[in-house]
Amino acid sequence: MDSIRFTAPFRVQKNLLQVPFTYHSQWLRNYPKYVLFHYDGEIHFIRVRTLGTKCFFADGLNDFRRAHNLHKSVIQRLVAGDKNTTFTVHIDGPAHHHSNLKPIIYRRRYIFTVDITNDMLQQNLPLTLPAAASKFVYGSKKSITIHHGLSKSTKWPVTIHHDVPAIAQPWFNLIHEKNLKAGDEVVFYYRFHDHAWELLIRKTIEWNNSNTDPDSDD
Repeated sequence: MDSIRFTAPFRVQKNLLQVPFTYHSQWLRNYPKYVLFHYDGEIHFIRVRTLGTKCFFADGLNDFRRAHNLHKSVIQRLVAGDKNTTFTVHIDGPAHHHSNLKPIIYRRRYIFTVDITNDMLQQNLPLTLPAAASKFVYGSKKSITIHHGLSKSTKWPVTIHHDVPAIAQPWFNLIHEKNLKAGDEVVFYYRFHDHAWELLIRKTIEWNNSNTDPDSDD
């Protein structure tokens, strides 16, 4: 049997891949609960979700992303052989090829991800900065710069929590303003050209909510 294949963007804003109708139409009467991704010698179980006439690969992509350090938007090419739920995955490069034209000094680098937990929310815990961030919090520096886009930025004061650099009130404010819930992620990138941090908030998708829009970046 010839391989069946399709390509799909794996956007950095979402742990989500939309399956083209031309592929998932074969499942209309009996959608599988999971598919298998084979990539770089590892196998990942990925949950299949449907919403209206759309089909998505969803739960499990979080672990897939982290296991293979996929911290920017990429194009994935999925090839299925004689089983239409088992895929060999190929990464075909960034989703926005023009990003390769940017000078290196203007590129951001992924540093760390914070998983929002119930304990964090209930106990009002400050954000302790991991070792990966330590070399970007210079010496006796009292704050870090957070870039918000359109040339806007704010200063987040750095405090010490259990002998570790931490962010307190600005972190609490972010959780409240963005209505973060357990399961959400806050991704931290460092911008070398202006020594600032850039945040990306990746929210969990409420599949049981009739108002859910997986295509939205909000």
